Formats: sequence, structure tokens, C-alpha cells
Amino acid sequence: MGIAVLLSAAALLSTPASYLESQQHADGGFAEPGSRSTPGLTAWAMLALTAADRPTGKAYDYLVTHERELQSATDVELAVIAEAATGRLSEPLHARFTNLARPDGRIGPTINSTAWGVLAHAQIGRPFKVRVS
Repeated sequence: MGIAVLLSAAALLSTPASYLESQQHADGGFAEPGSRSTPGLTAWAMLALTAADRPTGKAYDYLVTHERELQSATDVELAVIAEAATGRLSEPLHARFTNLARPDGRIGPTINSTAWGVLAHAQIGRPFKVRVS
């Protein structure tokens, strides 16, 4: 019975958040087992850990360092949401996000990027100024 109790206790200690925490690399980023850290996966892990009220370690620093690797509008918007969820948002990333605004109301090139942009604006709570050419 002693081993069964220990196994049950171990199972209770294993949570999705603790699994995510175990996948954080020394560089602060997150990666699938056997892979290198990526900004996108790091942003998702930051959101999940923040939602679980768990620390994100050096994930913010990793994400800021790797912002240049963000390719699409939705990549930028996801990173904005993740950084802002930690209570911080790098100014260069905020500038990239702001520059996604289009005169016709789109944020980025698509409906999807516009939807993500609306979510990012809600997260950061900053007024959005539309660029008018």
C-alpha cells in the first residue's frame, strides 16, 4: 500500500503547469522535448503559466531577445498578448504591433490577424491609433 500512496501523491503533484515548467530551457524559452526554444511556443507557455498563476521564469527575456524572429502579424500579436500578460511589453514589439494597423480597419493582412489584434489591444489596454496614409 505504501507504493500506491506514493504513486498517487506523485500523480497529484504532476500538473499541466508543472509539465510546462519542466520544458523551459536554460535560455528562458520553451520547446518540445528534444527541440530548441522558439518564440511562438514560449509565448503560448507564458500565457498558460500566467493563467495558472505560475511564474514564467526567464521567458519574457527570451521572448524580447527573439522578437525579430516573429514573422507574421499573428506571431507578433501572440507575443504582445503573452508579454502584456506578464505586466510588461517591450516598446519595439509594441511599435511593430502598432504598425500593423491599416486605414481600412484591418490589423495585419487578414481577418485572422485583425481578430488577434483586437485580442492584443484588449490585453495591453492601450489606445490603438490607426495610421492614415
